[in-house]
Amino acid sequence: MTSAAVPPARWREGWGAVLPAFATAKAFTLVAVVLAVEHGTASVTWASLRDAFTHWDAISYLDIAGHGYPPRLDYHDAFLPGYPLLVKAASLLTRDLVSAGVLVSALAELAALLFIHELVSRERDGRAAKFAVWAVALAPLGYFFSGVYTESAFIAGTALSLLLVRAGNMRGASLAAAFAVAMRLTGIVLLPVIAIEMARQGRVRSDARWLALVPLPLLLFAAYMSVRSGDVLALAHAESLPSFGEAPAWPWDGLRATWATAATATDPTNHSIFIRETVAGLLGFAVVAVAWIDARFPRSMALYCTLVWLMAVSLTFWRSVPRYDLALFPAIIVVADVTARTPAVRPLLVAAAAALLGWGAFMFAQGQWIG
Repeated sequence: MTSAAVPPARWREGWGAVLPAFATAKAFTLVAVVLAVEHGTASVTWASLRDAFTHWDAISYLDIAGHGYPPRLDYHDAFLPGYPLLVKAASLLTRDLVSAGVLVSALAELAALLFIHELVSRERDGRAAKFAVWAVALAPLGYFFSGVYTESAFIAGTALSLLLVRAGNMRGASLAAAFAVAMRLTGIVLLPVIAIEMARQGRVRSDARWLALVPLPLLLFAAYMSVRSGDVLALAHAESLPSFGEAPAWPWDGLRATWATAATATDPTNHSIFIRETVAGLLGFAVVAVAWIDARFPRSMALYCTLVWLMAVSLTFWRSVPRYDLALFPAIIVVADVTARTPAVRPLLVAAAAALLGWGAFMFAQGQWIG
């Protein structure tokens, strides 16, 4: 892989694969949301549909987009400003922050799917790329690609960075990684991934300077928070506030605490939530293990998956792990490898994922926790 340039015919092929998957995923999500709203209120209106997209972290992103960060340490400081800034910019067009968030997420998902299609096409072939696009678009937690969340924008930046770094474009890869970092702290794992690809391709001497771009959003945010609230480490300190109550820990300590909570929970809803967190964390570990076992899977991408998983589970308690597992999207290449000789299995996997996507959208629209 030596060139990042994509011929026009390849883009047309990409759009041909992406648009049906994107439209199908959006249809599944919208139908599930409408059914949830109708079930909860018996009246589907613009206001009730709007409310269905404003639960959990979405509220924080909308608060930041609308009012900025508080003048003193607050749980909002745990959210980086990249996504709220995009939402604020889009609201100049929509005149509504919720609509702006949904629009930003939709456009970012389109970009993400295109980049994933091109990435997998280069690493494998067109059939694997088409499967990857459908699998990601209809992922069980794919609701977050439609909601007011960072997932779409983060994966768009990450997929573009991986595509460019594999093609030898270190400057572009670093810029895309910086974009991902501005969306979510997890993007910082792209720094060692790009560095390893630089070394593998013999580009350290010529391109190492571009690595400085990757953590730049974090440094700028720290400088802003130093002026805003007087706390240069507000991002880290906000994580320890009661709203989150998290601190770094070994993955097995987080697993033990999460499983103990699931085992002792008397409320069926809480029991189900913590079971899903545990399953998602263990599933992520399995994905990482298989990524290293598959000799055809690029080592830099295996490292990426490993670091993403570690950032999600190396905490005193596992929270939102099912959603964070979406960032393991490069591992769909491993699934494509495993199913290469039995391609008939792929539509079945996508159909099962779509069913879970509908369930997740229905639950989230009612204000339930899904990840």
